[in-house]
Amino acid sequence: MLTDLLRITFSTFLLFFCALWRQSIITHAQEIPAIPCPNYFQYLNTGNQYIGRITLPNIPLGKSRLDVRFSQRYPVQSNYFGRLSLYEDQQTTFNNLANGLPVSYRVDFPLVNVVPKLTRIDVNGVTVCAADEYPPPSTALDLQHTLQTSTVTATLPLNSNFERSPLFPTNTNTITSQPTVQRFPQQTQLISEVRNPRPVAVSTRITQPRLEPATPARDYTRCGVEGNTVTPFIHGGIQISRGQFPWLAAVYRKQSSGLRFLCGGSLVSSNTVITAAHCFKLKSIGASQIVVYLGRHNLENYGEVGAVSRDIRNLLIHPDYNSKSLPDADIAILHMQSAVSFSEFIRPICLWSESADNALIVGQTAFVAGWGADENGREVTALPKMVDASIVSDNECLRSSEVYSKLTTPRTICAGNRDGTGPCMGDSGGGLMMSRNGVWMLRGVVSAGLTSQGQCDLSQYIIYCDLAKHYSWVRSNVLV
Repeated sequence: MLTDLLRITFSTFLLFFCALWRQSIITHAQEIPAIPCPNYFQYLNTGNQYIGRITLPNIPLGKSRLDVRFSQRYPVQSNYFGRLSLYEDQQTTFNNLANGLPVSYRVDFPLVNVVPKLTRIDVNGVTVCAADEYPPPSTALDLQHTLQTSTVTATLPLNSNFERSPLFPTNTNTITSQPTVQRFPQQTQLISEVRNPRPVAVSTRITQPRLEPATPARDYTRCGVEGNTVTPFIHGGIQISRGQFPWLAAVYRKQSSGLRFLCGGSLVSSNTVITAAHCFKLKSIGASQIVVYLGRHNLENYGEVGAVSRDIRNLLIHPDYNSKSLPDADIAILHMQSAVSFSEFIRPICLWSESADNALIVGQTAFVAGWGADENGREVTALPKMVDASIVSDNECLRSSEVYSKLTTPRTICAGNRDGTGPCMGDSGGGLMMSRNGVWMLRGVVSAGLTSQGQCDLSQYIIYCDLAKHYSWVRSNVLV
């Protein structure tokens, strides 16, 4: 009898312990680790689980090997240790390689409810991203993928975009060095090999991260990096120099009388601009009526060197957008008819990759820039201005005016200095930008504010749509 009682007690304890362990994993399910290189890696929420997406520019032709490592707090309890595979089909991947476009990889994690931390990305033996692993005990997950193209060569001009980036130096053990002419594959033959070794249990090992190779001074592919910068201190703001915030987009509407400035926007890839949905929905504007200018500084100078315009082939409005809860999902994504080439004056801003919890950014300073109305009564200014904005809590926002109860939701951000400075009409769609270690990230979209006697009331806060709360939808609709 006593033996049976002990056996039952022990079994009950085991069940209780397992339940606690499972609950611990579930509790930490939504803890998204910090990303050491958001320009190369993102976590994507597929609805049922998180996956990883690695996007690498200028993958060399021939044979390329990608090695990645993740650090996980919990042990793997099965024979499945995750998988590294091509994010897109082989034909699309080949076309990207042939046209010098980035190549994307998908990472599936071994546990549905646990998101491991990225600690290393190696391309052909060169470390392009590194971070510390979790302290022991932890599990290191090493995944590998080999990509090989079978090529027939053809000559290209020396200034072709297919030129290899110094970011990934050629490994002479696997890639034949290039002659003075550039070459690209003509045949659609692509071989993809995946190797996913068993994870390595970490007990006492401490990994020293290797330094990322120095980025060339004229590497325009990096997101969130400005050309020329000034001290970051629009209505009441300061003019910015050309090359600062090179992702600023000027969105125009086609009219019989010409083009009319509509809203601001932010370039997030060579094909995609993010702006506000209300810029188009409130006036029933379709994609064929939209033109986007990039690299523009002086809107009165249509011959500006380095500036380009693009028609829009696809206008995506967030499915949750409606005029009754305007800022909540006030997002529009513009797909351009053709990609733009990055330059000193045209670069993308990084999408937000940190936690989406608003409480973590309350009290911090963000920045807004645009060509909107100024304090002198001009609806559109020729030169862009920028202004800083302090982020406040929703409670602070609601206390300031009862009107905000109709504008704020769990998916909005309230910010401003209440000193007469801030975005105004015409700045809608522009980005709420925050700097992280010298890299600019897009956190929100200018959506709504209060008016007084027909003028912007910048003694009150401005409401922004929080892009971090819509990350999955945004990321899935950004064309790379």
